[in-house]
Amino acid sequence: MSDPEYELIPFQIDEVEALFYTLCQGYHQGMYDLNFLKFGLETLVFFDEGGRLWTLGVNTGQWYRWEQSRWLEGTPLGTLYQAEEVGEEKEETRPLLDLKNPIMRELLKKT
Repeated sequence: MSDPEYELIPFQIDEVEALFYTLCQGYHQGMYDLNFLKFGLETLVFFDEGGRLWTLGVNTGQWYRWEQSRWLEGTPLGTLYQAEEVGEEKEETRPLLDLKNPIMRELLKKT
């Protein structure tokens, strides 16, 4: 069996931030429980063009990159990416809605 192939799905930084804040706001308004919030936030991990890993801090809303075995505060530039296995069924929507995570699909239905 061969290794799966992946394609990179581009995300604009402002779209990722909007989804992050929508998810957090929904939790604080009682729309989602803590497990929903945690699972949703775990999907918001991205790579930049240099291969660096980025995510938003749960408590701060600040961007952090993984470097030298630790998270360092920073600011991503340009486009961010997530890898998606080639051959997975896709919806005909904007890239941000292409997340295969059922939590993200549910979140996006509520916004």
